[in-house]
Amino acid sequence: SVYGVTFVGARAQILPRLEEINDKNIYLENELKKPEGMRDPDLTQPGTVFDRDQLNAASYYLARVTLKSIGETFQSANEIQHWLGQLAKICTDSGQPVSWVTPLGLPVVQPYKHGAKQQVHTAMQTVVVREFIDDSPVHKVKQRNAFPPNFVHSIDSTHMLMTARACEKQGIAFTAVHDS
Repeated sequence: SVYGVTFVGARAQILPRLEEINDKNIYLENELKKPEGMRDPDLTQPGTVFDRDQLNAASYYLARVTLKSIGETFQSANEIQHWLGQLAKICTDSGQPVSWVTPLGLPVVQPYKHGAKQQVHTAMQTVVVREFIDDSPVHKVKQRNAFPPNFVHSIDSTHMLMTARACEKQGIAFTAVHDS
């Protein structure tokens, strides 16, 4: 989906909201068909409205419905994301990192490469350190997955900076938070 929201990620966002509703003992009627096997809760009992199995079933169902809706609503964005992924594949198949130049002239080169791993043991933890050298091979999967959102972020931030510059020329104060 747009910005790489996965089923797992969607469910990870939905389940806590359902748990909040559950904690408040709120039952929301809706017109969506309930997942198979989901029972109506006994609202006469204080405390938990849904049991753990019901919450999990509902979160799976709502994640599927949400992602389907996003796909339908943002079909063009999904197609562009797919196209950008294809461009990234062309770059990485030639062994090159994905790179582009923003409208402001800022060159961008994605840094994702395979590096030698080394574990460093400390008194408190073990840390994995990667060593990257210029001729390390590109990490094709990370390059492809990261390109669409990175490219969009670069265009968004370029637009924001261009807007800020135009406002400054007009004597208009401009304050913003990018990707808040």
